[in-house]
Amino acid sequence: MRLIQKIIGIILFHLTFYAGAVMAVEEPTYQVLQAEPPFELRRYAEFVVAETKLTGDFDSASRTGFRRIAGYIFGDNEVQGGGNRKIAMTAPVTRISPYRWLYFWG
Repeated sequence: MRLIQKIIGIILFHLTFYAGAVMAVEEPTYQVLQAEPPFELRRYAEFVVAETKLTGDFDSASRTGFRRIAGYIFGDNEVQGGGNRKIAMTAPVTRISPYRWLYFWG
C-alpha cells in the first residue's frame, strides 16, 4: 500500500510540475514595476486566495489540504446571498509547513 502511495505521489508531482508542456496554467496578472535580474518588483491585480490550516503529519495533512482546496476551487463553497461558484485555479499552488502547519493556496 505504501508503495502505491509513493507511485501515485510521483505521478502527481510530475503531472503538476511538468505538465506545462502539455497544458497551460493560468497565472495571476501582474505589472513589473522594476527589474534587477534575477529579481522583479511586481504589482499584482486583485485575486482570490484559498487557504486552509491543518495539523498532523505532513503526508496526511497534504492529502487533506489538497482535497479541501480542490473542492473549494471546483465549487464546494458558499457565496454571499447563497449558492456556490467555481473559482479559477492559478499557479502557484504552494504548501508551507512552518511549525507543523500546512498552507495551500490555489
